[in-house]
Amino acid sequence: MKWSEVGNVETNGTCKRFLDSVEIWRKKPHVVNRRLVGAELLWSVDDDDSDYRSLDGFVTNLLATRDILIRNVSDTVGLNAGSALKAIKQTFEGISSPPVDECGRWMITVRCLLYKNPKKTVEVIIIDKTTTEAVFLPFFEIHEDTTLLAKVNDFGYKLWLDERNKKIVLFVCDTWNSDLDLSSGSYSTAWLSDVLLNKLARWSEEKTLNTEVTSLRLVNIERYSQVYNKLKHKYGKYFVQIWPEQTDPSKFVYEDIGIAAYLLVLWEMERHQKGLTTHQSFVDIGCGNGFLVYLLTSEGHPGFGIDIRRRKIWDLLSETADLKEYAINPSDDSLFPNHDWLIGNHSDELTPWIPVIAARSHYNCRYFLLPCCAWDFTEKFSGKGQGTSQYHRYLEFVSEVGVVCGFEVERDVLRIPSTKRACFIGMERSYQSGDGNSIETRICDYIRERCHRGSAKTSRLVPFNGICGKIGSGGHSVQIISETGYQDETNGHGLYDSNDLESGNFEAELQKSIVETTNVNPNLISTGLKDDSRWAEAFQPRGAIETPKNAVCLPQSVKDLIAVTVLKKVLETANSVTLSNGRSWNQGGVMSLNEVSQLFEKDVLLQLKSECGGLQTLLKNCPDVFLVQSGNIGLRNWTTVEYLKYRASRIKKQPNSATRAEEKRKTKLCFFFQHHPDGCPLESSDCRFAHGSSETKQLL
Repeated sequence: MKWSEVGNVETNGTCKRFLDSVEIWRKKPHVVNRRLVGAELLWSVDDDDSDYRSLDGFVTNLLATRDILIRNVSDTVGLNAGSALKAIKQTFEGISSPPVDECGRWMITVRCLLYKNPKKTVEVIIIDKTTTEAVFLPFFEIHEDTTLLAKVNDFGYKLWLDERNKKIVLFVCDTWNSDLDLSSGSYSTAWLSDVLLNKLARWSEEKTLNTEVTSLRLVNIERYSQVYNKLKHKYGKYFVQIWPEQTDPSKFVYEDIGIAAYLLVLWEMERHQKGLTTHQSFVDIGCGNGFLVYLLTSEGHPGFGIDIRRRKIWDLLSETADLKEYAINPSDDSLFPNHDWLIGNHSDELTPWIPVIAARSHYNCRYFLLPCCAWDFTEKFSGKGQGTSQYHRYLEFVSEVGVVCGFEVERDVLRIPSTKRACFIGMERSYQSGDGNSIETRICDYIRERCHRGSAKTSRLVPFNGICGKIGSGGHSVQIISETGYQDETNGHGLYDSNDLESGNFEAELQKSIVETTNVNPNLISTGLKDDSRWAEAFQPRGAIETPKNAVCLPQSVKDLIAVTVLKKVLETANSVTLSNGRSWNQGGVMSLNEVSQLFEKDVLLQLKSECGGLQTLLKNCPDVFLVQSGNIGLRNWTTVEYLKYRASRIKKQPNSATRAEEKRKTKLCFFFQHHPDGCPLESSDCRFAHGSSETKQLL
């Protein structure tokens, strides 16, 4: 087999890091190729400890014990053992003249690439750890019911780390057939050179790499792919088109489809393992838009969802999905003795309580948790630690709660369009059903200790049913508690004029304005529960009327004041660009979020965090002025191609947004025209914002 170089990329990576990078591509190809859902390693042999003189000797030895390889390949591609063996022999005959040096430490793997569409590719991977070369030889491709046998010489490629010249080199077989469309172009030389090669080069320079598969570990990945594709085609496009909420349908629809696919496969595996004959029932606590309840119910699982606030989309789902509008207050009345699974999907303040509710509902109750906002039992989570983020410390806490409640907690990572993808599953108990007394005592002690860490008013904790020892016994009736909430309304006042914005000493006025214009009294909840039935006196469900935390509640004068302050600081770094009309315009420098936060007093930042999600959220809500990316903040230049692409993508996401954008043209003053020393980078005729009050129009 002869090879031709088709590309290379520079890297400062070492041999070990290069091999780690190849290991990621071997085990987790989906992180590079977004068309893949993952890979199944059908068979692998690592020859670290042997001293075969050649690859031929190693291949001869492994083929002597080929039964498991033949069985796995034939099962995967649907061929009989004879056909599978013939294909495997042809593949290894193709490398009888070794594509790597004669001596080395070999690893040979046969893997199946699983695509998001109904397709698979089976290939042989040969890695020489001594010479840092990796050869990939695809020999099967399966399109639904059709199996294609590929010639190795048509598609083989090799990666080699040239450590002396500090580059990774890509080779393909001399007979590479670019006319054939194996793997939908995934093995085209352009993709290998432009995408894979650059990714490996970057990884090779990383100090630490996680080469293990971390997502979808607890389900069969091929089955997950099948179920996900079925749900996507069955529900996805339709609900994206009719989505009535203000949220992004392309995110929320496909996120819930990913969660539903995971649960359906997990429950399917559980039925098979435990010999269950009926579909598991469920309760989705804090179900939000209710779409996950709809999906699970539509696929045959009985259950219902609970949320404190009804959503618009419930009207579209109510014929299929059972969605109930009331608040859950952890108590003897919030048990579910007749349901198999409890689901907490972004359940916020109820997240740590769900393992407790599951443990106390009945011994066979299981739970699934996908944490998002960090809540302790009676207040916001405030775990402290060094070296890890708040989110990861919260995940550790959620896992700990499940263990305390007597579950064998398993952790997995979903593949959904969200930054919060870690989930927890409590499927098995760590104790026998007769040992519930000690577990209940442990739960009470743990919650009491967590509540004592907060304020004094959270110290009163009532054990389950007023006594210990009832855990897992079941037999409790579920009473739906009707709860209402109301909140005081305040009117905004204290607006700034232009002189306030120019003032150098504005901290006190800023804080005063935030407090006066956005301070809302806490929601007052009428629970209808007796004091002795609640498990934690200080727990308060959120109000039925949700206060937005996206800076909408802040007056425009406050947002302008903060934006102008950041603008002035960014412009202290001169970065002059020449516009198409010949003018110079200072685009300023780039500051870290930490540097920007130092412009404001701590009390102001805390108030912003409380009222609008924080300084970063506020600046992100000025996307036409500030570019907030990877913790850094800079100014947008409206004349660049990048900005035009950004605007086009924004318009494309929302239906009828192009018409709406035209209606809003010149209805707001241009921020740069008002506050940038060089004015707006665009001419008035090209800017969609008004250059002065004389251009301002009323929004129809």
